Amino acid sequence: MRELQMDLEVIEHLGRRHTMAAEDLEEALTSMPTSVDGGVASAIIATIISHLATGAGDLATTSRLMGAALADSVADSRRTDASIASTFGAALAPLEDQR
Repeated sequence: MRELQMDLEVIEHLGRRHTMAAEDLEEALTSMPTSVDGGVASAIIATIISHLATGAGDLATTSRLMGAALADSVADSRRTDASIASTFGAALAPLEDQR
C-alpha cells in the first residue's frame, strides 16, 4: 500500500492560486472586443475571438471550481484532524490522571 501525505498549506496555496487565476481570466474577458474591424477577415477573426473567449470562460470556471474544491478539502481535513485529536484526547485523559 502506498502512503498518502498532504501538506495542507500547499494545497491551500494552490486553491488560492486557482481562484486568483479564475478572477484574472474573468477580468481579461471583460476587455475582449465586442466587434472586429478586420476588413474581409472580420468574420474569421470574430469567430476566433469567440472561441478563445469560450475556452477562457470554461478555464476560469474550472479554476474557480478547483479552488473551491481544494479549499473544501483542506477545511474538511482540518475538521477531521481536530475531531480525531479531541477523541483521542478524551480517551487518553484518564490515563494522564493516573500518572
